[in-house]
This record gives sequence, structure tokens and C-alpha cells, in this order.
Amino acid sequence: MNNTDRTFLIKVIDKLRAWMWKFSIAIRTAPLRLHYATRPTTMASTKDRSWRYSTPTRETWIRAKTMFKKEPETINWLDSFSEGKIFWDIGASVGTFSLYAASTKGANVVSFEPMPNTYAVLVENILTNRLNSQIEAFCISLSDHTDIGTLYITSTVAGTSEHNIHRKNDTPQSAHRYQTTQSSLCYTIDDFIDQFSIQPPNYIKIDVDGNENKILRGARRTLKSVSLRSILLEIDENNDVSKKEISGILTAEQFYLETKVAIKKGPTNTMFNYVFSRI
Repeated sequence: MNNTDRTFLIKVIDKLRAWMWKFSIAIRTAPLRLHYATRPTTMASTKDRSWRYSTPTRETWIRAKTMFKKEPETINWLDSFSEGKIFWDIGASVGTFSLYAASTKGANVVSFEPMPNTYAVLVENILTNRLNSQIEAFCISLSDHTDIGTLYITSTVAGTSEHNIHRKNDTPQSAHRYQTTQSSLCYTIDDFIDQFSIQPPNYIKIDVDGNENKILRGARRTLKSVSLRSILLEIDENNDVSKKEISGILTAEQFYLETKVAIKKGPTNTMFNYVFSRI
């Protein structure tokens, strides 16, 4: 065999090896690709846009399907944003409001969701809707201290709520109602901004099932920023101490109560969405 024939044979063998390698990868990854092709998803749409959501649990499906029905006042608030501003979604869950703000208002979104299983769905939704260049998502907690905390989890099912962050050695009085716990990195808003040298938000949504006042305690410097225009908080009016503290902190920083809307209908409802805006 001359050199020309040998060179040709080597090229043929190399190409055959490359093809066999690609084929073996395709075979090995077929179950994963089949999973992603058949995994449960659902769509949420307006006249102009659609979003696809990963819905591996009943709770995640409900959050996607009730995107515009459950809290229409939150959608109206997002619609009031100026274009291209910075929006912090604290307690983002699976990302319905993060995705909406990024898509409709061109917002640069920072999403916080400390529950690991829900965070995984949040990230998948961001990637599926190709919004990863606009939305940064963090699996951390925000509160009034920067430390390693303990996240008390009501359920490990993705999309569930009413989880709560506490200091590592603190045990809540109602600890029996939680299914499990998980260590969680915890920051104040002020420390998060300072440590990572990021721009303060123009808009903040805080829905963390009872820790809203603690988050504001850790945002004293951020609340003074003139670029911060509006804050939406979910407030339980049964918790009068927290409600008064929230109102006092925001009033001191020249915010006024713009709107207050009941989250559920009926005389027994105590949950309201409050929107405070800069005077």
C-alpha cells in the first residue's frame, strides 16, 4: 500500500470513528431528549404574546394557567413600568411575573426563589422562553440579615408556597407545620447590591408569605435610592405589627400607598396586594 492509499484509509477510518462517536452519543442521550420532548408543559397567552411553562406538578400548572386571573392588579402594575427598567421579583416562584415583565416591558429582571424544586422550574421557564439574557435568577433568600439561614419548607412539590426563612439557630413557633428544612444563603437587599456591585432596582415585588417587613429592614439604603419608583407587597392584615412596620418604613422614605387590592374575594380575606410609590 502506497502513502496515498494509506492516507486515504486513515481519513476514512477517522471519519468512521467520528460518526460512530456521534451515533453513540445520540443513542445515550435519546431517553433525555425524549423526556424533554414529552415533559408536561402549558401555554399562557395574551393577544400579542405567548409563554410556555414547564408544569411538572399540579401547582406549577395552576400558576401558569391563572397568570392573568389570580392577580390582575399585579399585571396592571407591571404594565405601568417604564421600558427597560430594573425589576426585582422577590418570591418569584415559577416566574410568571418575571417572564411577563421581561417580555412586555423589556425589563431587566432579577428573580429570587429559595425553594430548590421551584427554582429549577423557574430556570427552565426562563430558558424555554429564551429570556436568559434579561432575567437573572438566584436560589437564595432575602431577609434582614446576611448569613446562612434555614429555609422551612411546607412542601417539596415545585410551585408550592408559604415557605419561610429564619436564622440558622432560630426555630419558628409553628415549626410543626413545615415538612422539612434546607440551609439557604440569605442576604439583605443592601448587602446583595453592595457585595456584587449591581444597580439598584426601579421596581420591586415582594411576596414571601410573611417576611416582607424583614426584607424592608434590610433595604434601608436601597429605599433611599431615587431610582426606586414603586414597590408591590403582599400583606396579611391579620399581622398588624408587620403591616405597621412596613407602612412606617416606606412612609419615612417618601413612599405613599397608591393602591390596595384584595387577593381573594369574600369578607374573610385578609391578604392584600399593596402598591407603594415614590412621592
